[in-house]
Amino acid sequence: MALRHPTPTQLGILQRYQPRDVEPLTADEICLVEFTAADNLVNRSKSRWHPTALPQLVDLIPGLNLLLDHDWGDVSKNQGLAISAWLVRDLAAPIEIIEAAGNGKYNRKIIEKEGYQAIHFDTAMRINSPLMDALRYCQVQFISQGGFEYTDIWCPTCDCSYHDDDCPHFLPSWWKDDDQKFTMPYYERKDVTDLGELSLVTIPNLPGARVVSS
Repeated sequence: MALRHPTPTQLGILQRYQPRDVEPLTADEICLVEFTAADNLVNRSKSRWHPTALPQLVDLIPGLNLLLDHDWGDVSKNQGLAISAWLVRDLAAPIEIIEAAGNGKYNRKIIEKEGYQAIHFDTAMRINSPLMDALRYCQVQFISQGGFEYTDIWCPTCDCSYHDDDCPHFLPSWWKDDDQKFTMPYYERKDVTDLGELSLVTIPNLPGARVVSS
């Protein structure tokens, strides 16, 4: 498996997270793996990140650990550290992401209006981490965000806050089809204030959240 080692700048970022007075890490001890953390499309629970939330998430990701199964109580499951994050914009998205979870109708309208926007991040891992073999053999692919907080819910139909008196709609149910005359097709998470971790999972809520592959 070809490994990508950190540049001097990336290594300097990682070293800033090390405890004081320990031997600094070297580039040949570390490999970097790129993941997609989030995008602007609709997820399996009929919600999505509002476009203004994506830059906020970019700022919150560096310094977070990559975990297994959102298991916050077991630090032995920490697999690496996110050292950088950035927003990628494109005019289109892979068709399998657009159509995932039956949200193709909504996702095509979003892309027509906003394009495809995705957050990528680099995770630094030990060169001998067992996770590297699991990634190579495609035993793990998908990720999810955990411990996030946001202060507003946005209605895409009214283009205003769900809490605004001008919005008459109910929040959608992820387990059934709703009458869209009275219910939002999906809701938008807006004004992100916190993000706790990133985790490897088997089924991500957001279909496009995964390791970046060729």
